[in-house]
Amino acid sequence: MSPTTSERIVYPGIPPEYQPLRWRTPQEEVALRLQEIRQVYAGSVHVAYDRFIYHQDCQAIYVRFAACCAPSPRHVELALEMVAHKMSMLLHTLHWRSAPLILDTADLVVGQAAAPTWEQALQDLLDRVCLVAPAGSMLYAQFNSHRRPDDVSVILDAVRRIQVIGGPDLGQARYATLASREEAEEIVYMLWTEAEQNYQTVRLAPDPHMPAY
Repeated sequence: MSPTTSERIVYPGIPPEYQPLRWRTPQEEVALRLQEIRQVYAGSVHVAYDRFIYHQDCQAIYVRFAACCAPSPRHVELALEMVAHKMSMLLHTLHWRSAPLILDTADLVVGQAAAPTWEQALQDLLDRVCLVAPAGSMLYAQFNSHRRPDDVSVILDAVRRIQVIGGPDLGQARYATLASREEAEEIVYMLWTEAEQNYQTVRLAPDPHMPAY
């Protein structure tokens, strides 16, 4: 049976005599488009493991996006699936089930309609891979490297303000989008210290200099 006209996909720039004899079905076309989107996110999602700038005894997984746009809930799901995939590979390499997580939201654009899906999908991701302190606080923070001040003294002042935060305020602060990596690390470090004070030794991979994904 020959395909219907609506199923036929003409490849632009290819003469009619060289068009493929078998046309893709609508289901195959959808699968191809999804695979193309996954390939885009594979190039725009970067995951690496590194030490803290001011606290060299601490380490975390850093997630960074490069020109990443998620206009719809489905795009959000595919983007975070790629984050989860790359984090899983890195954690497997490190022989670790979870780790502190720091997210750089620079170059990430989430559509307004997709924002609720992003928040829920991100929380689901944290539940799976983010290290949790005994009190239940996730060792997680986020920042926007595009907002990073040029003046180091401004960053140091911001870090000092974080150091006086405690209790629930610190837990809420980890979800705020901070201006520098140093601030995000300070929040995670304070949660890290809280975990150690609760008699849990937070031990991570001995060598954080691993290849990025």
